[in-house]
Amino acid sequence: MDAANSGSVLSQAYLGFCYENGIGIKQQKSEAERLYRLAAKRGNQAAYNSLKRMYDELRPESEEFKIY
Repeated sequence: MDAANSGSVLSQAYLGFCYENGIGIKQQKSEAERLYRLAAKRGNQAAYNSLKRMYDELRPESEEFKIY
């Protein structure tokens, strides 16, 4: 947590994964989203992909085709 709090992009992405999946810590999707967002803004592609996947899981399938 210290590394993520001090700005380590890789640590933010890994800690986001832990929060998202409840690995070694209580599952908190909102904290996972926050950490993924921080890491993605600094160029971590894995965090960006995880953030997009989280959003896709929240959006109903019928909404996907309304965009186009």
